[in-house]
Amino acid sequence: MTSSARIRSILYRIAFFAAVTFLASSSQLYSQTEFNLHQWSSLTLFNGLPSNSVLAIAQTSDGVMWFGTDGGLARLDARGIQKVSLGEFEGSIRLLFADGESLVGVANARAFVFKNGKAEAADGLGGLDIRAFRPMLSGVAAVTSSGIYLSPTGDHDFRRTAFRQEENRDYSAFGEYGPDAFLFGTAGRGVRRYTDKEWDVAAAPPYFINTIETDGRGRAWIGANTANRSGGLFLFDEERVVQVGGASIGSVTSIAVDKDGENTWVGSEVSGLFLINGGNAVAHFTFASTGGGLRSNRVNDVYVDRENTVWVGGDRGVSRFDPGSPDNESFSDDAAANFVRLLFSDPEGGIYAGTNRGLFRNTNGIWELRSGFSDATVYSLAIQDTGELLVGTRANLFSDDGQTLVEGDIRGIGFQEGRKYAAVFGLGLVEIEEEDPDAKETRDIVFRHPELTCVLSDGQTLLLGTGKGEVFKLESGTASRVPGLEAVEGNPVWNLKKIEGGDPEALGIATQSGFFVRRGNNVDRYLEGTPIRDLAFVERSMWAGSIGQGLIHLKDDEEFGSLRSALRTEQGLPSDSVFSILPLPDGRLLIASTKGLSFYRPNTHQPIVSAVRLLGQRLHSDQEMKEGVSLEYPQNSLLLEVGGMSSRTFPERFQYGFVLKDSDGNPINRQVSGEPGFAMEDLDAGRYFVEAYAFNQDLVRSEPLTFQFTVAEAPFPWTSTALGVLLAVALIGLVWAVIERKRIHSVNRKLTEARLDLANEAERERRRIARDLHDQTLADLRNLMLRSDSIKGEGSEFRGRIESISEEIRRICEDLSPSVFENVGLFASLEFLLSGSGLSTEFKVEKGSDEELGFPPADQIQVFRIAQEVISNISRHANASRIRMRVSAGKASGFSLQIEDDGKTEFDPDLERKAGMGLSNIRSRANLIGAIVKWEKKPAGDGFLFTLSKPGS
Repeated sequence: MTSSARIRSILYRIAFFAAVTFLASSSQLYSQTEFNLHQWSSLTLFNGLPSNSVLAIAQTSDGVMWFGTDGGLARLDARGIQKVSLGEFEGSIRLLFADGESLVGVANARAFVFKNGKAEAADGLGGLDIRAFRPMLSGVAAVTSSGIYLSPTGDHDFRRTAFRQEENRDYSAFGEYGPDAFLFGTAGRGVRRYTDKEWDVAAAPPYFINTIETDGRGRAWIGANTANRSGGLFLFDEERVVQVGGASIGSVTSIAVDKDGENTWVGSEVSGLFLINGGNAVAHFTFASTGGGLRSNRVNDVYVDRENTVWVGGDRGVSRFDPGSPDNESFSDDAAANFVRLLFSDPEGGIYAGTNRGLFRNTNGIWELRSGFSDATVYSLAIQDTGELLVGTRANLFSDDGQTLVEGDIRGIGFQEGRKYAAVFGLGLVEIEEEDPDAKETRDIVFRHPELTCVLSDGQTLLLGTGKGEVFKLESGTASRVPGLEAVEGNPVWNLKKIEGGDPEALGIATQSGFFVRRGNNVDRYLEGTPIRDLAFVERSMWAGSIGQGLIHLKDDEEFGSLRSALRTEQGLPSDSVFSILPLPDGRLLIASTKGLSFYRPNTHQPIVSAVRLLGQRLHSDQEMKEGVSLEYPQNSLLLEVGGMSSRTFPERFQYGFVLKDSDGNPINRQVSGEPGFAMEDLDAGRYFVEAYAFNQDLVRSEPLTFQFTVAEAPFPWTSTALGVLLAVALIGLVWAVIERKRIHSVNRKLTEARLDLANEAERERRRIARDLHDQTLADLRNLMLRSDSIKGEGSEFRGRIESISEEIRRICEDLSPSVFENVGLFASLEFLLSGSGLSTEFKVEKGSDEELGFPPADQIQVFRIAQEVISNISRHANASRIRMRVSAGKASGFSLQIEDDGKTEFDPDLERKAGMGLSNIRSRANLIGAIVKWEKKPAGDGFLFTLSKPGS
């Protein structure tokens, strides 16, 4: 054996025996420790798993959790749990291994690779009995019953390894053990080691090896099947395998080591989950001890993700355990003893907790009540240069040995220039002089103030806070107001904290209404309205212990400004009232509340943000986001929805930040809130860049999700231009049509007026002719008739002929100018006209029509002529025996004339229009006065009904 091998062997032996000694001596190995139930959660068939029987768990580099069940494969990402289709590989998923963003697994005894959403067979593993996948030599090793097959990372082309393998060993597990050394577990032949191209250490028992894991200390943990509930957890020595932990562990199915290499998690077949914490602590989790948090005592697989969250697959679903969430502790069943007001650490690393019922000190994880202070309400603590402790209580200031130094309600202790001071509520600042212990009632009052509440001292500077919102500074024995803190006045000051950094004057002030931070000449206020009892400043984070709102975390982000989250009872704190905060060297926070203490480890791992959907006028794919999204005109808006992934932050606890930048990289819109959606609306044409971030519960920002998109410019509007031209032509045509219509209407109106004037002129001519006939012709005939009396013989006959001609001329005159129309009006003339038809007649006028007749005589004569023509036609052509006439007139209803006959002659107004002038004259006269005429055949079959209607005003 070489010298380096001997050194390595010695180191391994030291580590091995240290672990075995610890495990053998640990009295808490399987004790039922009380765990916080909020650290547990679960995923089951109800949440979307294909089956509750979970056989394998893995996490790919993109943060997605994968669960292999006997019902198929499921993934957990920002969208939630989704069943994944594997095509021909559907079935029971027995093994999973994450290789970057790819997944290697075994389904129904067939090896597959799942990449880019598609499953395909793993090259080189067909027909092999695969027992495990492990990382090996910067690649992926497939452990089969017949040997080890290796594939480079991302290649997934498995080939049998070159190193010599033993025959008939039925390999079942594999693990690295030190530099250039490997351990192989077999199914029935124990553990074998391969180093320097040689096989050695035929270690048995155990015979049936399930898993091998190496922790951060180089120790190889081996899990095996055992009979009769004997222990299946072993440690590997250089030359042998030694059982550890006892028989109650039973068969070990899975082992996982966290990312720090300190915590080793062991899953058993029937006994639940075991934790080996860096060789310094051991815990046992069962269904009963976790109140059902661990869903089953049968563990099929244990997986520790990148945030050190533990996932446990069993026969009742997946259990999730967060070791970093608040780990609560209490001192006793006495509520007053659990009301913790003060946390303090001494130079030796000891932690003190001052409560309403005593002072406790933590040494090596154990809290001990300090004797002499069991009933004291502790408000303040300080360490003297001599290393002795000073204890300020509600009643007195005590030395470490219990001697009373100052009587009164001690709210703070400070040191300055070798002097010791105590802030006594109701009195003021008192100097402590141990040389005169009997003079405790007559101490020198350096500064009188009835409401001193706190003291901040670093040996050089001494600051005092008061219940009136004042901050004083003691210099050369004189207290004076600190300038520039006027904003604090009126808010009782509960605590003063120094802010480490470049500004020695930087100060945090916790008050009854928020807290203030002074840096230089600037004083910023936070959480106004919230009572704050203590502050802690850790790097860029500000932690504020509040009354009623838990532990509030504020952090300044260079992109989005001040962010805020809170740790409350919903996240595991025992109380929402936090009185004190103590940052610990290991990065944890110790939190004092009214119901005990909590150890909390803030999550420092970056969450992962991914796109859930990108929606415009359609849903855009992930590939489009990678290549760049192009929005065609007229699209100018997008909606981005993202989701954060962190196993220590529930979805509703994430905050999201978005930045929209123009083509020059200048931000044009920012948004930060708890909403995962970001709307980009009404954007101008151009290229844009989007950055999306997720902030976990502890305000750690993810790497950005980035993509770019382009809003297209509006193309030349050929269609709209053509439509515009057509519209312009149409408008021109419409204008021309309107003008032409008005012209035609004007011409028609003038033509109508001319026709009406012509008709009126004809009527006037008729009256002139009638007048001439009456005045001249009839006079001449009368004169001739008188002269005929002198003719003898045939004179009487001649006279008779003259009288006949005179009567005909009178009738012609009456037709030309009806005297009855001129004398008695339209309605009487119509009745007279009807009576002269020679037929049986009936005439009816609606009551009041005379008064309602509203059109001029020129129109009335046309109505008369129409009626005259209709009656003449009936008398001459209808073969009728009876005529009825009905007349009505009204200003609103208009004028109506109806003439009804019982004629037997067939009559078609449309045909008659072409045959003669009578009907044409009727329609022409009606048009002149704006009236409408129509003929209707009577329903009984004999005769027609003629109607003339003229609309009213």
